[in-house]
Amino acid sequence: MVWGGGAQRASTDARKVQWQMGLPKILSHPQGYGGGMSGDALGYVSPDGLVTVDSYFLTVLLEYGIFGFIVYFSMIGAGIYYSSKCGIESATQSRSREYSLLLPISISLCNFIVIKTVFSQQYGHSVVFMMLGMIAALVSRYRAELPDRSTVEASAVTRSPVAPVRPRFPGSQGVGSARPRS
Repeated sequence: MVWGGGAQRASTDARKVQWQMGLPKILSHPQGYGGGMSGDALGYVSPDGLVTVDSYFLTVLLEYGIFGFIVYFSMIGAGIYYSSKCGIESATQSRSREYSLLLPISISLCNFIVIKTVFSQQYGHSVVFMMLGMIAALVSRYRAELPDRSTVEASAVTRSPVAPVRPRFPGSQGVGSARPRS
């Protein structure tokens, strides 16, 4: 993951070295090393003498393993997908103004993913979980307001342009009956 050149070249090189050191450790412990253990597990020491991991992707892989990585980032990916989908649909249907929050939240989560490629600190994660909660609430409410599919299909059947067929029973005076009324 190359993000910088020039003055940022050292940081980019450090991230490359960390990934080269981390991949064999991830493969040897696919279940992870445990929460808060990524720095010790990786063993990378910066020129300043600090133990550091500069990518949150690498941190999650080292701490929670491959399965934890998939679960964590799938949760955020699902949030991005559903907030984008419902946000676009609600914008075209001019629904409640609250649904207009879904697209900015989706963009914020995309920014979070990009930032985590080069920033491993977890201070802002509570805000991300609040955004995921907002997405869950708004998408749930949006879906509850949608008409039921069976109702829509039934109303389409009743709006058929063909005249309804009425059964003719012996002795009935319905349409097509040949007997005169007495």
